[in-house]
Amino acid sequence: MLELENFMAAFAEWQTQAVPMLEQAASALNHWTLEQFNCKQLSGAVQASYKQARQALAEATANPSAENFHAFRTRAKTLWYQLRILRPVNPVVLKSLADDLRSLADLLGRAHDLSFLGARLRNEHGKSQWQREGHKLLAIIEVSQSDLQRGAAELAQHFFAERPRDFGSRVTSWLQEWESKSAHSLAEALVT
Repeated sequence: MLELENFMAAFAEWQTQAVPMLEQAASALNHWTLEQFNCKQLSGAVQASYKQARQALAEATANPSAENFHAFRTRAKTLWYQLRILRPVNPVVLKSLADDLRSLADLLGRAHDLSFLGARLRNEHGKSQWQREGHKLLAIIEVSQSDLQRGAAELAQHFFAERPRDFGSRVTSWLQEWESKSAHSLAEALVT
């Protein structure tokens, strides 16, 4: 209960802090020049995100830890956001890719939640009326977390099997084909 009260006190003023930040971001959006973005730049950004996620996956599988899997999840979610924005370019394929990344992020999110819960239980060791049951619960949490990470890694190995350059080339071809059919600039069409 004390933790909830501390959390509520820490975030009591979030609205007064968030509103000016959001207003500033909205104002900045009006000054973005979308004409500067072309197929090559957009596909380059997606390719870079794919490569970073692939490298984070390699690190997480080589050195499995909650921190490494969380770093991988963060990189994979960046790619997921990008593919969602680009979805109009190739709706069927990009929806499928985005759905796979969403599933991956969900698995890793559950694993991260279990990691957080396990850490909390370890911090409470000896302080709680649940101390005796805590050992059993920690064992279940650790096995479940490991299973989720392993499942996510298997899904990710399949998703990230392609070389970043090849993935970027596929995205470039979709963008170029779509742009040739569109009357507006690529960036304008994607954000409107």
